[in-house]
Parts: sequence; structure tokens; C-alpha cells
Amino acid sequence: MATFAEASSVYQCASDVSVRLLEAENTSVLAFAASVSDFKRSLGDDSTDLYWKNYLRTLKRCRFDMLAAAVAPDYPFVGQTALVARLREQLRSCDELYPTHAGAAGRVLDALQSVGPLPESPVIMAARDMQTSSPGGETAVVLANSRFVAPSHAFLDAVLEDEQVPTAIHYSELAELKTWERLYFVGRAWWFPRWVFTSPRSRDLVITCYAGLDPLRLRDDEARFSRFNRSNALVPLRAFSRAVQDKEPTVAHPALDLDDLEPVVDWGGLSAAVRERRFTGSQEEEVDAFPVALEHEWFVFVEDEDGASVHAIDLTAEENEERVRQVDVRDLEPGMFILLRTQGSGDFVVTIADRLLGPLAPSHRAKQAEWKGRLRHAVDTKGLTVVARELEERGCGIANPVNVHRWTSPSARVIKTNKREDFEKILRYVGLGDAADEYWKALRKVTSAHLRAGRLIRQRLLEQVEQADLSALRRAGRATFHLKEADGGALEAFRIVDVSRHSEPVPHTLLRHPFKVETDDAGRAASQLRLDIFEIRP
Repeated sequence: MATFAEASSVYQCASDVSVRLLEAENTSVLAFAASVSDFKRSLGDDSTDLYWKNYLRTLKRCRFDMLAAAVAPDYPFVGQTALVARLREQLRSCDELYPTHAGAAGRVLDALQSVGPLPESPVIMAARDMQTSSPGGETAVVLANSRFVAPSHAFLDAVLEDEQVPTAIHYSELAELKTWERLYFVGRAWWFPRWVFTSPRSRDLVITCYAGLDPLRLRDDEARFSRFNRSNALVPLRAFSRAVQDKEPTVAHPALDLDDLEPVVDWGGLSAAVRERRFTGSQEEEVDAFPVALEHEWFVFVEDEDGASVHAIDLTAEENEERVRQVDVRDLEPGMFILLRTQGSGDFVVTIADRLLGPLAPSHRAKQAEWKGRLRHAVDTKGLTVVARELEERGCGIANPVNVHRWTSPSARVIKTNKREDFEKILRYVGLGDAADEYWKALRKVTSAHLRAGRLIRQRLLEQVEQADLSALRRAGRATFHLKEADGGALEAFRIVDVSRHSEPVPHTLLRHPFKVETDDAGRAASQLRLDIFEIRP
């Protein structure tokens, strides 16, 4: 709960806030940024072709990193040299495939290659400002993406040398009531949620940006940021405009598509990747699921089923609310931290439940697999609608295509129906009626073990979250929690960036496993999914 002193400090910042603008004049950076917009326009309808879609996505990521990270434009993090070499290799086939676009594509790379170690960049201007007008207190450089935090801090450390190095933070850290002597926002105000300016955590806000990017325009779509902060706006927009001191921003670059500078999740590309995996000889079981975009360009699929839930951490929870809780998958939203297993194998709830079942686990899991397998065989033979109708005719009142589909799911979390009478009717239908009592008793124990496992996991997570550095969790966008009960496994908390509500059939092995979508140098393999269950290292 906020102390009176913390709340007073925040209100004091809002009542006396000033906003300054530092613009870096760097013609080569702006020329490259504009060349990407020009090239996209020149492609016309061909911009949706997979070859050019991947080419553009790579360039746009590089452009955003160059414009929004607190590093010099030629810093290794941006990957300029390697990127130019890789894309030039890709263009070797362009003369034959797309002769009308080859010249323009090459000119974009020429513009990128011309960006050198020039002295003017937003972070250099911020460093110079700190040296000439020392804030005298704790200062932070605020970044629009958590990927930028580590390289930005390393660059600032190198540039400022013996000077006091400001902390590089992700904007979500400003949801805390801590106040700062000065805050430098790198990039356009549009790349940050509006509340960081209308409910400021410092009296001295500095927006440092390349010239020509319309730096002072505030967002008008706050929905995706609502989870990060619950503060009321303390500075009206007109007051924010009056607080901007000293200079008018440079006129926006005419060739730049400002609305296209910030990367967006390519849900269509992800869907295409899943479809290719499905239709390349895979015989995997499939379930309906929807994708969730995570920090650091990871994704995860979660099953789109009634009652499906995941463990999540909510750093915005009030004192009387639970920080770690089971969340219905359909209630996931940006800003939450979803917990996924990244070390060990399988579902951590299932692993712990089996440990709680002890020697009974093999036989009870075999019964679970048997009734579901028989029902799945019936669906494969007769069809989902027919099986649902026949079950309903036999007195199973909850039988419908949606429920029957869920009962046949290969997920070990789908155990039985809630009511015994419904379960007995299903068992009779699949030829297990004589063993109904035995099956019901066994699977009740499995259900009980799952509930106990969920409570145990939540308790262990609560203990770790209470001891965790929550500022570091906000800053990095992820953190690892080791659970000794989970067979040596670890859970990774990923901040959710976006959620697609479009559900589609996906292989069961994709569920709840974080992955990346990767492309080859020719841009043709955007549909290859890397499914390594990775180990997070510091």
C-alpha cells in the first residue's frame, strides 16, 4: 500500500512538471528510416508477398532499434553490418524473381550502410545534457522495449565513464510510486503509454528523439497499456502541452510513415507458420488454441477451452488482491506475466500431481488415457457432431460438439466430467460401463492431485515473488522461478505484449511452450517454428 509520502511526492511531480525536448539532427539515420517507408510504398501489393514481408520486417525491426534504443546507431546491438551482409545475400535472387524492385531494395541497404558513428543521437544528447545540467539526484533513461534495457545500460556506462550512470528502465517500472529527479524518454512520446506523462514520476521530463519524428504526440489508444498502471491522469493533456519548454519540434519528415515505425505483431505470419507445420506430414494431435505474444519476441499458444487457466503474476494487484493466481486463458491481457515451464519436461501441474499420486499415478493415468482414447476413436470414426448427438440421446445432458472435442483433448489436464452420471454415460458409450465405478474413483484422485498441485505451485510462487526484485522483473520483462517440487523444472514469467483472440487448430506439442518464428536468409522459411524448450540464463 502506498505511503502518504509516496503519494504526496507523485502529486508534487504532477503539480510542478516541466517537459523538455532534445532533438538529434542525424540525416543518415533519418534517410534510412525514410527509405524503408519509401520502399514499402513502392512495393504496392507485393509488400504482402512472403519474400518481401520478411525483408521488410527485418528492416523495420532494425529501424526501430536504431530509433528507440539508448545506443548509437552503429552500436553492435543494432546489428547493422551483419544485417546488411545477410540482406544483400538475400537480394542475389531478386533480379530474377522481382526485377522491378531490385534497385529500390538495394538502395535501402545502401542507406542503412551509410549510417556511421556520427556524434548526434538521442542518447548522446541526453548524456551531454546530464553533464551540463546535472540533475543532482536519481536519474533514469526510459525505454519503450525491455530488449533495449541491457544494451542501453552498457552503452551509457561506456559513454559516461566516470560520471554517474543513469538507470536504464522499461516504462512499466514507472507504475511504481517511486519518483525520480529526472527522466529521459528515448524516442517518440507515442511509443510510451500516455500515463507516464499525465501521471509523471518526475518533475523534470526530457523527451530525447531524432528530429523529424513528431516526438510530442501522445497516444490515444490506452487499452493495451491499461494493465501497467491504474493511476488517474494528474496532468491534463492541455497542461502537458503547456509544460513543454524551449522549442517547437522539427516538422515531421514528409517521407516517413510515422504510424508504421513501431513494430506490431504479425499474427498472420504466425498463423501461416502454424499452417505449414500442420500440412507438412505432421500426425500430431491438434487442439484449438490462440497465440500470445511475449517479451523479447517469444510466443506461446494456449488452449482455447472453457475452464482452461494458467498461473500468472499481476504486479498491478492491490494489497487486497492476489499477485499470483490462476487466470482464465480468455482473461489474459498485456502487462500480465504468464508463467510457463522452460526447464524440465511436460506440464508442471501434471508433474507435481503425479508425484502426489505416487505409485497410483501410472494406473490412474492409464485409465484417463483409455476412456479419452476410446472417445477420440469414436469421433474419428463417426464425426464430432454424430458422437455428441448419440451421447445426448443416451442421457448425457452436457454432450455437445464443444464439450466432446474438449474431452478428447490429449491434454492431461482434461481428466473427467464434473458429474458422475455424465461420466458413466460416456463410459457406457465407449464400452467401459462395467468399470465405471473404478474409473470414477481413480480419476477423482487425479483431479484432487491436480488441485493440490495448483495450490502448492501458487504457494511456492507467492513465496518467491515476495522475495523477488519486482523492479528487475518489470525492467527485464521476464524472470525465472525454480520449483524443487517440479522435478527440477523452472517456470519463466514472461510479460505479455499482446493477445490474439483468433483461435485455430495447432499441434498439441505447441501448447504452453514458448517459441520463436524464424526465417532463413532467403526469407522463405518464415513458417519454420523453433520449438526448443529453452533454458533461461542470466
